[in-house]
Amino acid sequence: MSERNILLGFGETLTRPVERKKGGGGKAHPYTYSEARQRLLHQQQQLLERIDMVPEAAAPGGIYVARFTLHPAYLAKSYHPGNLLRKSKLLDVGSKRVVITPEQTQKKGQPTPELTSCLYVAGQAASFADLHRRLNQNTLNASEKNQMIQFEEIDFFEPEDKIRTLHDGEHQLLDVALHTPLVDSSAILEEFRKYVARLDGHADLERRLTTGGITFVPVKIPSMHANELAEFTTLRVLRGMPELRINEPSVTRQITSNSLLQPPAENAVNQSVSVAVFDGGLGTNALDKWCKEEVFTTATGTSPDLLHHGNEVTSTILFGPMKPGQNSLPAPLCNIDHYRVLDPSVGTHPDLYDVLHRIKDGLAKKQYDFVNLSLGPRLPIDDEDINPWTAVLDQILSSSRTLMTIAVGNDGELAEPLNRIQPPSDMVNGFAIGASDSTESNWARAPYSSVGPGRSPGFIKPDAVCFGGSQNEMFTVYNPLAGGISQTCGTSYAAPLALRHAIEVFSEVELESPMAAKTLLLHHTNASTHPRSEVGWGHLPSDLNSIIECGDNEATIIYQGTLAPGAVMRASIPYPDVEIKGNVTIKATLCYLCDADPEHPINYTRSGLDITFRKDGDKTQSFFKLRDQYQSEQEARGDAHKWETTLHASQTFRRETLTEPCFDIDYQIREQGRGVDYNDYPPLPYCLVVTVSANNTPEVYNGIRQQYQTLQPVKLRNQIQITT
Repeated sequence: MSERNILLGFGETLTRPVERKKGGGGKAHPYTYSEARQRLLHQQQQLLERIDMVPEAAAPGGIYVARFTLHPAYLAKSYHPGNLLRKSKLLDVGSKRVVITPEQTQKKGQPTPELTSCLYVAGQAASFADLHRRLNQNTLNASEKNQMIQFEEIDFFEPEDKIRTLHDGEHQLLDVALHTPLVDSSAILEEFRKYVARLDGHADLERRLTTGGITFVPVKIPSMHANELAEFTTLRVLRGMPELRINEPSVTRQITSNSLLQPPAENAVNQSVSVAVFDGGLGTNALDKWCKEEVFTTATGTSPDLLHHGNEVTSTILFGPMKPGQNSLPAPLCNIDHYRVLDPSVGTHPDLYDVLHRIKDGLAKKQYDFVNLSLGPRLPIDDEDINPWTAVLDQILSSSRTLMTIAVGNDGELAEPLNRIQPPSDMVNGFAIGASDSTESNWARAPYSSVGPGRSPGFIKPDAVCFGGSQNEMFTVYNPLAGGISQTCGTSYAAPLALRHAIEVFSEVELESPMAAKTLLLHHTNASTHPRSEVGWGHLPSDLNSIIECGDNEATIIYQGTLAPGAVMRASIPYPDVEIKGNVTIKATLCYLCDADPEHPINYTRSGLDITFRKDGDKTQSFFKLRDQYQSEQEARGDAHKWETTLHASQTFRRETLTEPCFDIDYQIREQGRGVDYNDYPPLPYCLVVTVSANNTPEVYNGIRQQYQTLQPVKLRNQIQITT
């Protein structure tokens, strides 16, 4: 390159609205109404008999919860049986994913196990009886009959199905989730408090957390009464309270004193960016020039391990990891608000509600651009239920511009499924980071780094990996508390290093939001041959120039804008009018943030994008082949890819097949798994990055610059160099 070819901005000038094409014809149903009626009448009768057996004290306000399992053919939001339920005064309060083998299927051959949705339906006993009566008397209207045939099974939500792993001992400290979407949720919570007290337990309602239609409550109760507690009808799940993790692997931290290594005198490079760290504290004034520490407790003492962890995480963001022979520190990248959310009582007590409340309060104080979280509950994520950490933080980030990096956990060497990523790294609005074992080109996932997949939606987790250290190549970082160099490793350090990379991109390139920095980083990841479950989309780049510069034979364009609800936007892909000497590769990455429904894990995200790729403005084909990323057909439900908040793919085409390539992006919305009135929803911010490249064709970049005059190189600010 004779001169720098800079990343091209204003891709949104190549977008325009297009008309949505109508869908197909009618649907083939697995059951006739007569077949469904005979099966479901018997199931409903058994449900009513089971309801009669529930103790009165366990049914707050006379409310019961049943499970209505849909046939796998009816997963799309357009098939939600809302009208049928409303007619009998029943309420869909949640759902979960299940794998069933239906009695009949519209596919050829014998039925096989398939993924579907189990709805939790709440109502009075009389309401369930009314639905049974109308089915028995055959008085359902045509619409209700069409919805009734969607159910494969109806049964009671049994107590044993609500219980997860419990701890040993005479007493249980539990993390309890309750369905509370009803009109008087406070009455349900008060009835729950009384019910727990009857069992010689204590429900700490003062520290409850409510998000969506779920309320999370810490409960202490004798172990002998745990099963009886699960009889409370609106209780969704109970599990033993997990331990705290600060992502320390089984590697002893090594600290080397270095009195010559002093913090630099310079101010932060980018003082306009706002950054927060929630960790174990600083306990030193060595970083006062750039860091403000907030302490939530009045306790006079703390744990040295927690302080060392907090110092190292913060130092990673400020200065980056140390290189061999490095004797001075660079100017800090940014200023940081460090929240000491961990203290001795938290460090020795397994109840994490206090920590989550502190994080929630800290995020409410200020609108942060970037946040790092290298802690959380130590347990693998659950496909059936959302952890309170995930639910609460996803809700907060959905309506903010904050990019939060989350360490995925350090239990990657445990047996399945204990090696799976840990909350809240399963957030769809977060940036889940695993650890690589080396800065060299032959890197691999660090053995301790927890693995995916995530939950669908949010299946590709971790989002990416970043260097976190290993026995052979330790993560070396300045530790201001110790006044020297610390050698350690863990996803605790990979996450803040990834955040540092994002801040560097955001500080160098004029972008509309931190989400754009995430999109650019993901766009340039390298997965090599490693499995998605281990590295996500790949290893984050360690060279800023590779992000902001293009080769002569390629052009990278960033689109930043909003999508109108219920509308289709066509994003034209710049294609140069030059002689292409080989095949053409198109790589694209798209990210957005959205609201979520924690009570509906299988329909968790409310916003979805149905994306169609057109090679010539007419013929269509798949581009973001999410189905190829899933482990089995049971995971790859037909519309799952529409609801993923991060998409990334690359495809190569023969040059003669491309004339007017474009993406048609259809913004769809659901709420609690059902369709909504699009007029009630605002536009959706998005970021799309596209690279067009052709080997042996050095005219690509200049050809696109000349042909698409609205595309201009992005403005650069500071010439910051990313450090590995």
